[in-house]
Parts: sequence; structure tokens; C-alpha cells
Amino acid sequence: MPRRVVAAARWLFPAYLVVLALIVFLPAREAGRLTGVVGWLALQVGKLGIPVDPAYVVLEFTANIVLFLPFGLLATIAYPRLRPVLVIAIGFASSVVIELVQLAIGCAPAAEGAHPRLPLVL
Repeated sequence: MPRRVVAAARWLFPAYLVVLALIVFLPAREAGRLTGVVGWLALQVGKLGIPVDPAYVVLEFTANIVLFLPFGLLATIAYPRLRPVLVIAIGFASSVVIELVQLAIGCAPAAEGAHPRLPLVL
């Protein structure tokens, strides 16, 4: 891998982690302004006759996967000596920790009404 690409990935990786933290730890009301795409998509799918609740769950799950794709890509490029299985394990562990922290501090989307049919908690 060219040194410039590795250097760029080492600069982008921390920036990505900051954006990731903002997305996953903002309370749902604020995060919804940035990432309300999932709820909007679920409502659009609902207009096609597909139930909104299952569509939201599938779209949220897919969004979580897409959100972590840059993690694996940037980590692999920025730190080429890391074995791919270790990058996958770190990404998985990070996702689990994020979910647990969201649950503990009460900013998990379902807890705060990010779901299009759940009321916002005041």
C-alpha cells in the first residue's frame, strides 16, 4: 500500500471515529435531525404496503452495518499489519460496546423515539 494512502487513512480514521461517536451517542431527537433517513425510508416503504415496523428494524440493522464499513476499510488501510480477523473482532466489539453504552445512558434510538411510530421521550 502506498505511504500516502496509509497516511491519509491514518488521518481519516480518527475523523471517522469522531463522526461515528456523534451519530451513535447523540440523543435520538438530535441524531434524528442528522440521521432521520432510516425513519423516513421506513415510512416510504410503508407507502408501498410493507409494514413500517418490520421495515424500520431491517433498515436500522442495515444502517448499523453500513455505518461500520468505513471502520474496517480505514483500519485495514491505516494499520496494514493488523490481521483482518482482528479488525473484524475490534469492529464487532466496538459495536457491542456502543449498543451497551447507548442502553446504559439512555440514548438508544428505541428508548428515545427514533422509531417513526414511537413518541419522543421528553
